[in-house]
Amino acid sequence: MITKIKTAGTAQQVREIEAKYREPETGLCYGLMQKAGESLYRFIEEKIQMSGGNCSVLIVCGAGNNGGDGYEAAARLLENGRNVVCAAYRLPKSGTEAELAYRKYGSVGGRVFSSLAELTLDNYGIIVDGLLGIGLVSEVRSEMSEWISLINSSNAYRIAVDIPSGLNSENGLPEGCAVVCDATLTFVMPKIGLMIGEARDYVGELLYDDLDLKCVDSSGCIEVLSYEEIADKLPKRKKCGNKITSGRLGLIGGQRTMPGAIRMAAKAALRAGAGLVRVASCGENLPVIASDTPELMLFNLDRSDIQELENFKTWSDAMVIGPGLGRGGWSERIWQLFRNVSLPVVIDADALYFYAMEPDIKKDSVITPHEGEAARLLGTDSMQIRRNRIECIRKLQRLTGGVVVLKGAGTMICNGEKTVLIDNGCEGMSVGGMGDLLSGIIGALLAFGLSPTDAAIIGVAVHGKSGEQEAVRGMIGMLPSDLLEHIRLLMNGVIS
Repeated sequence: MITKIKTAGTAQQVREIEAKYREPETGLCYGLMQKAGESLYRFIEEKIQMSGGNCSVLIVCGAGNNGGDGYEAAARLLENGRNVVCAAYRLPKSGTEAELAYRKYGSVGGRVFSSLAELTLDNYGIIVDGLLGIGLVSEVRSEMSEWISLINSSNAYRIAVDIPSGLNSENGLPEGCAVVCDATLTFVMPKIGLMIGEARDYVGELLYDDLDLKCVDSSGCIEVLSYEEIADKLPKRKKCGNKITSGRLGLIGGQRTMPGAIRMAAKAALRAGAGLVRVASCGENLPVIASDTPELMLFNLDRSDIQELENFKTWSDAMVIGPGLGRGGWSERIWQLFRNVSLPVVIDADALYFYAMEPDIKKDSVITPHEGEAARLLGTDSMQIRRNRIECIRKLQRLTGGVVVLKGAGTMICNGEKTVLIDNGCEGMSVGGMGDLLSGIIGALLAFGLSPTDAAIIGVAVHGKSGEQEAVRGMIGMLPSDLLEHIRLLMNGVIS
């Protein structure tokens, strides 16, 4: 049954589930393969009917279980009178589930080609990729890469069985190359690699069939949430509340010539519902920061004495430090002034540069690094973060003790007890300033009184959903300021 994705797991977790369905007399999971094949058949049949009912299908099979799922679906298509053929990169090994499926396909008159060169791909309206499965951990071999390239050269509608061949199921990165699909139908448990890394460039529409399994243990899995799931947790204002009860947020950043980041964070905080927002920046930036937002309060970091700084800290219910802070002498001085405030705080952008030198100083925090900033905090490089996002976010959380938001395609949140992936966002948000919006939103939620975990989860979901809503106007040219009105609507539970 096609169902909503609520958790995502690793290849090992999938194997452990499948092991529970081995048939005692054979030690195989053929019944599970039959269910997957039936699900794939129904999905292909739906696409055939949508195309007018006269669409030829090519199913490309490897020697493993993904190929077996393909043979099962092909047999059902033949039985239903559809024009389908299979091409085998390699035939299944004797005594496997895939061999049983292969023999079933042959028993109903199915043809199997041993080379894609024997086929004219233009004759097929649908191509199903069943070459490689979730066990891939090294670069695709050259012979296999030729098959993948040939599939990608087709104009057919491409469907992946469980995972696009060549995509790493743990980190969402292609191992040299991968099939680019229009849709992926995954089984048993959604794989985390379908939702992070570069997966969106390969997966297409992601669908999940749980195959009606009853013993799927989601403990230890990544929880998957989207805006729709968190909408009932949006903060509500009291009818007799006021600007104080709505939360006072202090924002610190914006070195000389860099007013934009802190300005965007402040405007996002207002649209996310903060009752009062005070921006602390260098004096020459303040007129620019408030030029089109008279609702902002200003604080001149260049002319403030110690008592004024202490009053600013006392005034705030929460803080955001980092947008546009810079890394020079002025920036370091400001960091030292605010590094240990006894408030919930969002540490972002350039503040993470200084934070990396002493990451244990602040526990009641939300840090929001992108991959490069995460690499600095962990003393590694960005590629290691990309290849091991789950492991790295958990390491960051243990290092800092607070809540970690690891930004990127498939933004994740970890608080030490759970790891959550937010299934919102789009490629149009790949532009400078988007992270500043996120810091402002999370800061406003902290100032309202939400826990760091809830503020991070809701903030990331609202932020990503606002990008999706703005994307209807086009991905290219999307600006952070375009999202501000969407943030307001989404904070009120309104999906435009």
